[in-house]
Amino acid sequence: MGPREKPTSHAEIKEVDEDKERYSAEELSSILRVKIGEGSSLSYLKRDLEDGKAIAIAVTKNFDIWLSSNHTGIYKDSGIDDTDVVLECRCNKTANGIGFVAYSNFKPIFRRDLDMDSVFGKFINMLGEDNARSIVLSKMQEILD
Repeated sequence: MGPREKPTSHAEIKEVDEDKERYSAEELSSILRVKIGEGSSLSYLKRDLEDGKAIAIAVTKNFDIWLSSNHTGIYKDSGIDDTDVVLECRCNKTANGIGFVAYSNFKPIFRRDLDMDSVFGKFINMLGEDNARSIVLSKMQEILD
């Protein structure tokens, strides 16, 4: 600690510890909900994955993971606005279950215009993008198995 740095108070340490618990992987997993877009069904999406097709994903600020055969099916009929979405991509079946579709060196990222002080943003800050993406995949895997 430099001569002008203020020492960390016990209240600040307690707040950090509370944030770690509040924005934990377990908490994120427990509040994420998988929903199926209009015009799709769980059995149809499972069949698409088995047939080697990719399915559309949109994760919202409200912790909903929307799945559909295409993004239009998610947005058009479910009332989701583009500003509600924090992650939009596609997934397909892999040897290890399901995974995000990667195009060239593209890796699905959380939106850059996401307010990192929002509740979802705080989860990403605390867990990191890779861990948050893994939790989203795990939650989808639960319903698509």
